[in-house]
Amino acid sequence: MQEGDYPLKEQHQLINFFLSQLNKEQRRWYTAIESKRLDSNNRAVSKITGICHTTISRGRKELDEWLASGSIFRKPFRRGKPRIEIVYPNIKTTLEAIINNEIAGDPMTEVKWVRSSSRQLAKKLEELGYKINYCTVIRLLKEMGFSLKTNKKTKSRLENPQRDEQFKYIAQQKNNFVSSQFPIISVDTKKKELIGNFKKAGHTWCKKAEEVYKYDFTSLAICRAVPYGIYDVAKNKGSVFVGTSVIHQSLL
Repeated sequence: MQEGDYPLKEQHQLINFFLSQLNKEQRRWYTAIESKRLDSNNRAVSKITGICHTTISRGRKELDEWLASGSIFRKPFRRGKPRIEIVYPNIKTTLEAIINNEIAGDPMTEVKWVRSSSRQLAKKLEELGYKINYCTVIRLLKEMGFSLKTNKKTKSRLENPQRDEQFKYIAQQKNNFVSSQFPIISVDTKKKELIGNFKKAGHTWCKKAEEVYKYDFTSLAICRAVPYGIYDVAKNKGSVFVGTSVIHQSLL
């Protein structure tokens, strides 16, 4: 290879950058291919790449032997471990059945979480014959809309030791009612809101911003809205109502 074969410095830099991404064996073969392609002596390629000319000669010899044998050398392709949804197509259905009676949530943000830990859920799945670790359980829960929650300081005294039995009893009664086609009514009240000229989140198209009170004093409210809902669990139907609560000035 003559100096004029690579007139641009950038070409030398690109070649050496590419070589830096290869292993020792691949560098030997690439420089041998460049030497054969340019029909040059090995010392010229060695000068550009910094690879010994004897190494390039060895690479050219190996290439000639492979070409003469008529075989193509390829390293075996190794596939990664398949996702658990492919191995167990019903894994999410099974996991959802396990946590069906352990789901809790925030009615205001619609964030859901489960009471059992990911390791406990993984153990339950293993008992059913699934080979799964807790990290995969975490991924599945996130894909199903659940989130990780930290503990919160709200307890003022020790819980009743029979509290867990209470939830199990309620879950059993729910299953009995569903199998008997009896209605299961769930009633819930949302956060109360003051009705009046108060600041609320959100934006609206207008030429001038509407002026509201600086402070959300109860005495400035017309009334207090009380939204609540009635939900039929089995039929997945419900209604939402908004009641009003009068604010007595004597209580302010």
